[in-house]
Amino acid sequence: MNALESLINQATNGRCFVAFARPDEEVLHIWQADSADTDVTDGFVMAPFVGSPIGISRAKATFSTADVAEFLPALSSLEFEPDAPEPYTALVKKAVNTIRGGSFSKVVLSRVEKHEFAVNLTQSFSNLLHEYPTAFRYLWFAPQTGFWMGASPEVLVKAKENRFETMALAGTQLFAPHIFWADKERQEQYFVTFFITESLKSLVDDLHVSEPYTSTAGRLAHLRTDIKGVLKADASWTDVIKVLHPTPAVCGYPKFDALDFITLNEGYDRSYYSGYLGEISPEQTDLYVNLRCMRYSDGTVSLFVGGGVTTDSVPELEFTETVNKSATIQKRLA
Repeated sequence: MNALESLINQATNGRCFVAFARPDEEVLHIWQADSADTDVTDGFVMAPFVGSPIGISRAKATFSTADVAEFLPALSSLEFEPDAPEPYTALVKKAVNTIRGGSFSKVVLSRVEKHEFAVNLTQSFSNLLHEYPTAFRYLWFAPQTGFWMGASPEVLVKAKENRFETMALAGTQLFAPHIFWADKERQEQYFVTFFITESLKSLVDDLHVSEPYTSTAGRLAHLRTDIKGVLKADASWTDVIKVLHPTPAVCGYPKFDALDFITLNEGYDRSYYSGYLGEISPEQTDLYVNLRCMRYSDGTVSLFVGGGVTTDSVPELEFTETVNKSATIQKRLA
């Protein structure tokens, strides 16, 4: 029995754990604890799209590591039949009309696909570890949440002492040798970058913003801008999270108008999808947006996918984008 199998077996007894590998690292970090708490300020946290985080306190956890190479990938080409497109395309059409009416400039709309499938979590996570080496890969369990697994390409915030970095990530297409970004994707990415930089101005003394460039995550390509800065003396990374989350990359712009539309129209609870997760401490923080993820409970796989909608969005193409994103996880399930 390997380390992952042992973790999953212990989860059936109510113990919580997280196993994670940072981008471009080949070390799997394993944290275990008897319970997950709601007031963690030093440890590993997992926050929902809306609401308070849950976490494993560093002081209450036991730690171990393993080499990613120890977990051999298994062949998998699973393809679930996608849901009918009509509910999602109708939602996108409504959003486009609302945008054209001037209510907001962008909204991120998501959907969840549920499939009956007995997942081998050990093999599936092993596949994820190897297929997405540049992403933050994790497997999480707590009795309050069930199993969650994902491979996120998006940093919410990295902070050490008074220095921090984040990113604006938007626009998605299948990777190809020559990538062309249309005006719709560039506009979508601009909204994310503008929101982040404007939101951070009151907290930073020195802000550096890169030019947009193409970033890859597995078989998908995204448009990305890197943002770095130095916090003011009276600011902290918790202030950064408060102004950034949820970002336009998972919510929209302006944030609260887009959030109102999502709450009234999306029709389901995102739970921890498009929230954030990672390590926090008074000295250093490393948090990622919870994208490209799934929940597993009682033999049911829930795949969460979404995309940014602007005035130029084509509903049928937006649905296709969500299908492409769902393949990130489902093609690695065993």
